[in-house]
Order: sequence, then structure tokens, then C-alpha cells
Amino acid sequence: MMRTESYRNLSGLLLESPGGPIGVHDIERAAVRFDRAIGDTRWEQFVFTSSTPLLGEPTIESSSFDYLVVCRRSGPRILLMSPHREVVDHLLERNLGKAFVPRLRHVPIAVDDLVRAIVDKPSLYSLSSVHARVGAFGDNLTSVSYYGEDLGEAQMFRDQMEKLSFYACGLRSTIDGTRLIRLGSDGAISFMLTKPENRRIQDVEKVLIFLRRHHYLPVDVLPSG
Repeated sequence: MMRTESYRNLSGLLLESPGGPIGVHDIERAAVRFDRAIGDTRWEQFVFTSSTPLLGEPTIESSSFDYLVVCRRSGPRILLMSPHREVVDHLLERNLGKAFVPRLRHVPIAVDDLVRAIVDKPSLYSLSSVHARVGAFGDNLTSVSYYGEDLGEAQMFRDQMEKLSFYACGLRSTIDGTRLIRLGSDGAISFMLTKPENRRIQDVEKVLIFLRRHHYLPVDVLPSG
């Protein structure tokens, strides 16, 4: 049975293959079969069939479990996503480790630099959330989270920034206020794939281009072709 009830909420990881460009056949070696291209974009939908349940589903004799996987490939880089992050983690730990030698590695995102730059000089995007580690108070306070319409405009947040090390954030469009994407320093990415799909994917691609052009992603990261 295909798990599609949470299709609109995608989360996953930005990864890189040290072995070179990634093709559809490389992904299919991990027991993930190609299903379709998403609209007229460069994003692709796959289906991963597992003999064991990954989301706590009840099991019956001879049953199998199908899970949706969404990918954006670009040279040796791939954004691997699913409505359920557990599926991505399972693939990376089990199947992809056998299909890719050397193993896929996380592509880091310079979240701390990004947050500080947006607060210092607002641009196309504002901050809807941030998560940070705190080093000034020992074990009494180790991490904090902030949420809001535009955190860069909140004086309380600005006053605390020097004590914080940011590892995750959410971005909102400054043009129309739409929440676009959540980013983690370990390459974690998540967003809502609302309809029309093409438009939301274009929004996400623009964010990735912005991150690359301003050096918050390593050179030649998604999307480049």
C-alpha cells in the first residue's frame, strides 16, 4: 500500500556522491523504482518497496509496504525526500549504503551565516523560525527556538544573537509572506509541496539558487542542471 496521505509535507537530506554524477539507474539499485517526473520540473517521484513496515503499520503475511520518495538530481548531488523522514533515514542507512560506494555524504548548509546575514541585511527571505545552541550558560540552558513572522525585526531576538549558534531555520518570502522551506546545517531540508506543484518547486529551487550564489552551500550544489 502506498503511503501518500502526507504527500504535501516533504522532508529529507541534501546529499553528495563522491563517485560522480547520480543517474536514475543508481537510485534504482537501492530498490527504489522510478515512477514519474513531477510536472515539467527536474524533480522525480520514486517508490520504495519495503518488506517490513517503517512507520509502525500492522503486518500481515506476505505483505509489502510502498513509500513515496521524491528526488532532485544534479550531477553528484541529490536532494532525497519523502513525506516521512523515517523513509529517507532508512534508505540512507540501509539501501543507499549498498548502492553507492563510496557512501553518500551530507552536504552542509551554512545556517549560522545565513541567519546572521538575513538579520543584518534583509533580502528576498525573512526568518520564520530558528533553532540554536547556547554556549553561555553551561548545562542550565543548552538550546533555544524562536518562531515569528519576521524574527530579524524582533529586538529581543537580535539582542540574544551573540550568545547563539544557529543550526536550523525556516525561511519566509518577504514578498507575500509565504512560508517556503526549513533548513538544517546537516543538509536537512523540508517544505510543503502545495498545489500547483510546479510553482512550489520553482519557489524551492529559487531558495537553493539563492543559497548557492551567496555561498551558504558548497560550490556546484543544487540546482545546476
